[in-house]
Amino acid sequence: MKRKSIIKTAIWLILSVFFGFMPLWTKLMNASIDSSKIFSLKSMLIDCSILYFCCAATIGVCVDYFFNTTTKFIFLRELINVLILPLFIFFWTIIVAINVLSLPENNINITTVLVNTLVVVVSTLVYIILMKSTEFSNSTLYK
Repeated sequence: MKRKSIIKTAIWLILSVFFGFMPLWTKLMNASIDSSKIFSLKSMLIDCSILYFCCAATIGVCVDYFFNTTTKFIFLRELINVLILPLFIFFWTIIVAINVLSLPENNINITTVLVNTLVVVVSTLVYIILMKSTEFSNSTLYK
C-alpha cells in the first residue's frame, strides 16, 4: 500500500469516529451541563450505541466498496468483502444487542457485554481499515 492511501485512510477513520460518536459527545455534554445525569461506559454499553455506530461504519464502507467501479470484480473477493465480513459484524451486533436489550439492567453481565462489544469494534476497525486502504490505493478518484 502506498503511504498516501494509508494517510487518507487514517484521516477518513478519525473523521468517521469523531462524527459517528455523536451520541457519546451528546451524553458527555449533557452530563457536564446537568450534574444529576451521570455518564458511564456502562450506559454506553447497555444502550448499544457503540454497536450501532459499528454497524453504520461497516455498511458505509461496504457500500463505498461495492459501488467503486475502478476495482475489478473477483467473485470470491467480493463474496468475502461485501457479504461475509459485514454479515459477521451485523450478526454479532444483533446477538449482543438482543441479549442486552432483552434483559433487565440489573441482570446484565457487563463484562460479557464489554468483551462482545470489543469483538465488534475490533472486527469493524480491521474491516474498515482494510477496505478503505484498498479503495484509496486502487481508486483513481482519490489520487
